[in-house]
Amino acid sequence: MTNDQQLIQALVSAAEKLLNRTLDQEERKALIKQFNKTSGPTFRRAQEALIQFSKLTERQLQEKVAASDDTDRIMQDLKNVANEWKPDSK
Repeated sequence: MTNDQQLIQALVSAAEKLLNRTLDQEERKALIKQFNKTSGPTFRRAQEALIQFSKLTERQLQEKVAASDDTDRIMQDLKNVANEWKPDSK
């Protein structure tokens, strides 16, 4: 089972790989906020958060993932983490 921190780390890693840079704390918060306000299955929420945050279209996101084995691996990691995620109890 995946916890909140593992999901956040996978989401941030995917964003950093897509943007080819490290996110600062405010950007991390914005990405997480975007994820939290998106509905649907967890991986779809993560994809939508990445699209909105990076200002890429869905097609551009798919092209970036397809163009790099490294990016594809990180997105697969995100998908696996998202599929295993169970929100932490508050």
